[in-house]
Amino acid sequence: MTKSYPCKEKSVLDGCMIMRQSIKPEDVQSPFQVEAYALLFCISGEVNIISDLRSYTVTPGTLFVYLPNEVTKRV
Repeated sequence: MTKSYPCKEKSVLDGCMIMRQSIKPEDVQSPFQVEAYALLFCISGEVNIISDLRSYTVTPGTLFVYLPNEVTKRV
């Protein structure tokens, strides 16, 4: 499993990272784990994922919330 930090452009303030970037599902190694809270908003496309043993379909208009250390995998 890899720890993923796919973002190139970011702002870090007192332990918070704010960014805007398009990430394609095929650009992220699977499974992955993020050591942070993350809010992801899908603006186009669709991806099916399993995060901590729960299945989700992320579609345009979906806000997906990651909690620290969740193991997530694209299916």
